[in-house]
Amino acid sequence: MSEDAELLRRYAVEHSEAAFTELIRRHVDLVYSAALRLVNGDAHRAQDVTQQVFADFARQAKRLMEHPAPVGWLYTTTRLTALRTIRTEQRRSAREQEATTMNELLREPTPEPDWDHLRPVLEDAMHELGEKDRHAVLLRFFQNKSLKEVGMALGLGENAARMRVDRALEKLRAAFLQRGVVTTAALASVISANAVQIAPAGLAATLASTSLAGAGTGTTFTLFKFMTATQLKLGVTALVVAGAATALVVQHQTQTRLGGENQSLRQQISQLQTDNESLSNRLATAGDSNSLPDKQFNELLRLRGEVGAFRRQNENHGKAQSDAHQARLSQTEANLPAVLDAPTVPLSPAADWANVGNASPAAAMQTLNWAMSKHDANAFSSLVAWDADAEAKAEALFAAAPESVRQKFGSVDGVLYAMLSDIPPIAGFAVVSQNMQGDEDTLIEQHQYQDGRVRQNQVTLHQFGDGWRIVFGDERTLRGFDATLKFAAAANAGQQA
Repeated sequence: MSEDAELLRRYAVEHSEAAFTELIRRHVDLVYSAALRLVNGDAHRAQDVTQQVFADFARQAKRLMEHPAPVGWLYTTTRLTALRTIRTEQRRSAREQEATTMNELLREPTPEPDWDHLRPVLEDAMHELGEKDRHAVLLRFFQNKSLKEVGMALGLGENAARMRVDRALEKLRAAFLQRGVVTTAALASVISANAVQIAPAGLAATLASTSLAGAGTGTTFTLFKFMTATQLKLGVTALVVAGAATALVVQHQTQTRLGGENQSLRQQISQLQTDNESLSNRLATAGDSNSLPDKQFNELLRLRGEVGAFRRQNENHGKAQSDAHQARLSQTEANLPAVLDAPTVPLSPAADWANVGNASPAAAMQTLNWAMSKHDANAFSSLVAWDADAEAKAEALFAAAPESVRQKFGSVDGVLYAMLSDIPPIAGFAVVSQNMQGDEDTLIEQHQYQDGRVRQNQVTLHQFGDGWRIVFGDERTLRGFDATLKFAAAANAGQQA
C-alpha cells in the first residue's frame, strides 16, 4: 500500500486528523496550482476550489481507500470542481446582467447615441440573421418578451432561449461591425428602447377598416392555400415523429371535413361579395346614398356586415384548424412511447461501452452509461449539467437537507449520481435520432435493462467549452432529487434512533 493510501486508511478507519493533515500538506500545492490555472489566476477562487476538493476528499475517504492513485483523483476532481465553479459564476453573472438589462428597459426611454448609427442599417442586419435568430431578437428586444415567453414561442426552455437570444445578439453585433458601426455593450437596451415607435393615433382603426373593406375572395383563397400547406407540413412531421398510422387516418378525416366546411364558407363569401359589389356599384352610379331607395341601401349595409362576419368566421375557422393540428402534433411528440415491447434499433451491449469522451452528443451518452456501469462518479460529474433554474431549486433543496445528508452526498451532483445509481443496470443502449441546433441537441435513446424491459427517452444536451453534457432539470428529476434527500434523511434518523 502506498503512503497516500495508508494515510487515507488511517483517516477513514481511525479518524486520524494528523493523517489527513499530512495528506493535505503533500498535495495542496498540486491542487492549488491546477485550480489557479483553471480559474485564470484568480487566487481567491482557486483557494475556494482547493477547499472544496479536500472537503470532497475527506467525505469520500472510505470509498477512495482502494483507489490506485489518490493523487489522480485529486487532480481530476480539481478540474471538475473548478469548471463547476466557473459555470456557477457565469450563470450568476448572466442573471445579474439580465436583471441590469431589464432595469434599463423599465426606465423612461431616452435616445441613445448609438441609435443614430444603428437606425440606417438595422433592417439589413436583422435580415442577415437566420429565421430562428431573427424571431428570438424580435420577441426579446422588439416586443420586450420575457425569456420564458420567448422560449414558449420558439419551443425552447427558458435557459435555451437565453442562449439563443445571446447568440443572436452577438451575430447582430457582428453584422453591424461589418457595416462599420461599432456598438456598445448596451446594444440590447438601445434596440429595445428605439426599435418600435408608437404609431399615429387612429392608424390601427383606419387600417382595420380599409383592410377588411379591400379584402376579397382572392385573400380568402390565399389563406386557404397557406392553411393547406401548413396542414401538410404538420402531418408529415407527425408521421416522422410518431409513426402513428391510426392518428394520421383520423387527422386526414378531420382535414377532409374541415376542408369541406372551409369551401362552403368561401362560396358564401363569394356570393355575398358579388351582391355587395353590385349594390356598391349602383350606389356609386347614383352618386349619393340618399338617391338609393332605403330598402336597397339597408340591404347593402346588411350584406357588407355579413361579408365581414363570414370573413372573420372563416379566419377563426382556419386558426382553429391550425391550432388543432398543432395540438395533435404536440401531443404526439409528448407521448413518444416510454416503454417498448422490444428495441426498434440494434443496441450497443454494455460490454462494448468505453470512455469515449464527450466530443459529440452520442459519445457523451455512451460515456455516461459507461461511467454509471463502472461506478465512476468523477466521470459522471464531467458529463452532466443542470438547467439554470433547476440548479437553483436543487441547491435550495440540498441546502435545506440535514448536515449529515449533505456530507453523505457532498454536492447536488452527488445526489443526482446516487439517484441514478438506484436505477437497475442497463444491458444495452442506442441513440435512435438526433435534432441538433447549434449548441443544443435533443436526442431519442433506447435502453434495455438486464431483465429485458425496454425504455425510450428524450434527452437534452448542451455543448459547453469542455464538450457535450446531458442537461438535467425537469420536474421529474427534481422530484426524484427531493425524494433521494428525504430518503437519506429518514435513513440517518433511523440509524440514530
